[in-house]
This record gives sequence, C-alpha cells and structure tokens, in this order.
Amino acid sequence: MIIGALHRLLGAAYHGLGFASRYVVIRGHTLHYYESHREERNHTLVLLHGLGTSASTWALALPTLRALGRVIALDLPGFGRSRMPEAGFVPTFAGHLMILRDFMRATVPESMNLVGHSLGGWLAMLLALEDPSRVRKLVLLNPAGVWYEGCEQVASAFDVHSTRDTSQLLDRLWFRFPWYFRPFLGSIHNELRGRKVFDLVQTIRREEFVNERLRDLPLDTSVIWGQEDRLLSAETLSILRREIPTARVIMIPRCGHVPQLECPGRTLDALRLALEAGQERP
Repeated sequence: MIIGALHRLLGAAYHGLGFASRYVVIRGHTLHYYESHREERNHTLVLLHGLGTSASTWALALPTLRALGRVIALDLPGFGRSRMPEAGFVPTFAGHLMILRDFMRATVPESMNLVGHSLGGWLAMLLALEDPSRVRKLVLLNPAGVWYEGCEQVASAFDVHSTRDTSQLLDRLWFRFPWYFRPFLGSIHNELRGRKVFDLVQTIRREEFVNERLRDLPLDTSVIWGQEDRLLSAETLSILRREIPTARVIMIPRCGHVPQLECPGRTLDALRLALEAGQERP
C-alpha cells in the first residue's frame, strides 16, 4: 500500500514535469510507462530499470533528461504500475525480453538511444544485439548479464524471506544505504515478494548471458559504473572492457550498484556525456 501510494505521488510529480502516464497491452500484460510531452520522435530516449524497482529509479534524472528529446521510462512487466496478466503468474526472463521487444515496436518506431540499469542493462544489450540498426547509442549502468565465475550467487541475494534479508540486499545495492529508507523496509520486502522477483531470477538460463556476443555490438556503447558495487563483481566491468574495447567507460567513485539514485549529480553528468558525445572515442 505504501509503495503504491509512492508511485501515485511520483506520477503526479512526473506529470508536473511534463510527462504523461500511459498504458499499453502487450501479450496480455498491461504495461505502464511515462512519456515526455515533447514531439521530437526522432530523438527518443528509452530508460529500462533494474530488478525489483520501477521507472521511479529515474526520478532524479528525468527532469534533466527530458531536455534531450522525447523520453520513455517503462515499468517492466509486473513492476511499478505495470500489472501481471493474472494472479499466480510467474514472470520469466525470456518473457520479459519478448514483451519488451513488442513494446519497442509499438511505441518507438524510430531509432532510439537506449539506457539500461542492471537487469535493464542486460535487456538493453540483448535488444541492441537483435536489432542494432534501431539503437543509436547504448548506455549501460552497472549492467547485469555478463557471466563470470561465481555470478550465480547474485541470484540468492534476491531470495528474501524476512526484512533482515531485504536489509542485507539493500546494503549490497548501495554504497551507503540512506537511513530515511529504513522505515520502509517492510514495504520494500513485501514488494519484492509480491512481484516474484526471485521467481524471475530463477528462470534465467546460462545461454542468455551476453559474453560470447559482446563483440557483435557495432554501436556507440558507454558503460557507467558505480565503483563500489557490492552486488556485481568488478569482473563484469573487466569483461565489458575486454569484449567491447571501443566502449566509453565512466567510473563513479564512492557509489554502489544504483548510481542514478545514490550519486545522481555525477551520474547525470555521465549520462549527458554518453548521450551527447559524437562518434569519436576517448
């Protein structure tokens, strides 16, 4: 109930900033997304959030990013204000990708700049690999989806059975977890359980990791990395550097797995650099 109220308040705030709240039905899923009112449809920026969160993760970035053109911030299937098709439905990673692919075709007919955080970064990489002609620039914030020895242990962090488990997860996501979020631990715990986050993680297959395909990314790619990430190993970044040698890498020191929330000013500077830079590489 508390999280739902926060989503409604956030929606009102977004509306005041010039964003419309929209819904579309894709494969039986009612998907919610925020869209800026600007009409420059040939300059669309699509934002994909991480596991267990929603378009709310971009709350501190949207007021600035809207100046770059049309912006779409999606609530992934079953998250935020997007709804499951039926009670008891178990989401899958492959299903997310199919639904997202159809969503893009329905709402973004032109090419786009694609920004993804964590799980959203993984999905963004797969979308770009499937159809690179539609993605002008790819920006990845602490992306998941890169296989390294021991990465299977990341899934267990989302198997939360108590508020203590949830607290431990949040401490891994943040370099310094804000004290003012702690009163909401119970609501965050219920949200993670109700959204079947761990069920989704368990559907991921080894072949869905992107390592062997990264060199096929022929487009302008930037990686923004919160340097104190305790959820994903720095091996992720090492592999991305090796497999995408042309990628622009921007480090955010003293910042954890969710730089857009923990270090919004520096992350916005990094996003602007990635999105406004030309084709040249540093």
